[in-house]
Amino acid sequence: MRIVYAVYNGGKSSIPFYDDDRPLFARLKASGKGFWDPGAGKYFLKTPLTGEERASIFSGKALVEIGKDSPASLRVSGFFKKPWERPPVPQGKGRQTPDTVFQPWERRFETELQARKYSPRTIKMYKHFVRDFFRFTADSPADQNGSGLKSYIAYLGTRGYAASSMNLAISAAAFFYAHVYDDGANPIPAVKRPRKDSRLPSVLAKPEVRKIIDSASNSKHRLLLTLLYSAGLRVSEAVTLKRADIDFNRKLILVKQSKGRKDRCAPLADNAAALLRSYIPLQAPAKWLFPGQNPDSHIAVRTAQKIFEHAALKAGLTGDVSVHSLRHSFATHLLESGTDIRYIQELLGHNSVKTTQRYTHVALREALSIRSPLDTP
Repeated sequence: MRIVYAVYNGGKSSIPFYDDDRPLFARLKASGKGFWDPGAGKYFLKTPLTGEERASIFSGKALVEIGKDSPASLRVSGFFKKPWERPPVPQGKGRQTPDTVFQPWERRFETELQARKYSPRTIKMYKHFVRDFFRFTADSPADQNGSGLKSYIAYLGTRGYAASSMNLAISAAAFFYAHVYDDGANPIPAVKRPRKDSRLPSVLAKPEVRKIIDSASNSKHRLLLTLLYSAGLRVSEAVTLKRADIDFNRKLILVKQSKGRKDRCAPLADNAAALLRSYIPLQAPAKWLFPGQNPDSHIAVRTAQKIFEHAALKAGLTGDVSVHSLRHSFATHLLESGTDIRYIQELLGHNSVKTTQRYTHVALREALSIRSPLDTP
């Protein structure tokens, strides 16, 4: 006879499955008194089971109850060897959408973010992290505490998330409890933010940049890569450029509503201007400089990333480089040529010069004059 443990903690209970027990899961599902949450990997019963229902569902098994209380719900975690590990979330077609505790608050959460002029990308990320947080803990907002959020942040760390993403998850939860669910329960003060990662930006040499641009398969791709490097644009800024944003007379590119909802001017290099003058009559872009398959919309960020990846592969470049390396290279090469860091800060659109200063760690202008001890007498 197999033993099934029901562990109670206050008004909640959990039954960990130490091995595959699909017949038990099938009986729980057939009871019609709950739902399966694939995100949390748990089966919830919305109301406690009666004695008769327990006898039917746990037939042939010894149900050992630990810390017995009268639970308001039954949480069943299952189909994995270790009860403290989350099972993989089903992918692809047929993936279920779990009925999570976040759903009743989702529209209000989105409205509050929109009212404060948060960007669509930030809104999307905030919603993702708050939804995932409640999936992970499977608790209502009122039942959250610091340990639940700490466990979730630690879980993100084990999944390889960067410190910036972990901090974003904390900020999302903080916004939810400050502006949406303001009923006293707030787990945020108990959570310390993780230390930021200290990573050097990946920088390409000038010949490598030229090699990547020359490897682009057509004029549209070549122009996109040229603008990304020559103006130090973010990929999201490049794909949303409009024909009207190019000022040939002043040799400027107007970058509108970039990160932080700020406008700025970027330099229009002579080589980029020459490519534009041949590209515009040929492609005749009506609105977007880089239209997608639908002329009314621009190409996606992922499309631009793939363009870079294909060009880098054709150029024979491997290693930790991405389309953002072109922006890093722009800043580093300007530093190496003696450009003042304050001007570079303005060109990149950084709020603080501290963000720009990280390029001093990879710029070789001063370091080139230093000789290795191996080469000195």
